[in-house]
Amino acid sequence: MTISLRIVGIFYTQDIDMPAGSTVLDLLKSAMTTPAPDTTFSVDFDPTGSSPSKISATYLNDFTSPVLHRKYNAGTYAMSEDLNATPVYSVWQYYIFDEHNVYVNRGGGEVSPADAKIADGQSVVFRLINIHADTQTQNSPRLNRVALTS
Repeated sequence: MTISLRIVGIFYTQDIDMPAGSTVLDLLKSAMTTPAPDTTFSVDFDPTGSSPSKISATYLNDFTSPVLHRKYNAGTYAMSEDLNATPVYSVWQYYIFDEHNVYVNRGGGEVSPADAKIADGQSVVFRLINIHADTQTQNSPRLNRVALTS
């Protein structure tokens, strides 16, 4: 089955052949071992090993971004979570879309990339987002888990 992977902010996009029953975590690991042509792809994982903390792509040649079609120089493009920043921390979120580009993983709360199953024709998009947090705000369960294991 073919799954499309896109990492917003570092311009990475790749269609990857995956076996049935694969998860979002399997997709990330596959992209690291068989990256897009003329590219290296790397993911650092949080202490649990199941969620990305830093994602980077190194382009060996100048390239054009897949969405806005802007030209960029060869080099490494990387983005990292910062779970310790206040009042705003950053965290990777992913979205799964079906073959008709309909968002399919809404609701139901947090699902680890290690548990999120993907199906043929779907696409997975990662985006680094900022979340406002202060002493009056309850952290997400994942943030609490990572803070306890760091």
